[in-house]
Amino acid sequence: MFSVGFSPAGGNVGFTRYKVNDVDFIFIPDTASGMTPLEHEKLRQLIHFISEGPGSGFATGAFKEILPLGAPFPASVTWYTDATKTQKIVEKLIVRNPNKTPATISWNMYALDGVTVVGTIVDTISYISVFETTRTRAIT
Repeated sequence: MFSVGFSPAGGNVGFTRYKVNDVDFIFIPDTASGMTPLEHEKLRQLIHFISEGPGSGFATGAFKEILPLGAPFPASVTWYTDATKTQKIVEKLIVRNPNKTPATISWNMYALDGVTVVGTIVDTISYISVFETTRTRAIT
């Protein structure tokens, strides 16, 4: 069973409600926000980057830098708009424990100016030996 939502003033508000075994589920497509799928891809939100840098919807030529150079355990991975490294897109910072496992992993998303941080996610990780046991995520 499903129904489409309407506003009191008339017109579709852009969601579909499904009812399964007396439990309501609401599906809100991207178009409900007035955004096209391409506009949604271009959002500078960390969810679009965390896997491996910028993708669809961003300009070709992005440049990735891993520091320290040649190190087996990187401390930072930064994507820039190009090889001039003047404007950051997204940055991953890793603070390591003495055994080289990540203690914290911070992701910073940058505005179009390449300087202003527009979003940050910090994971704090606990271990038994080298095996991850818990992870706490802070989103700002």
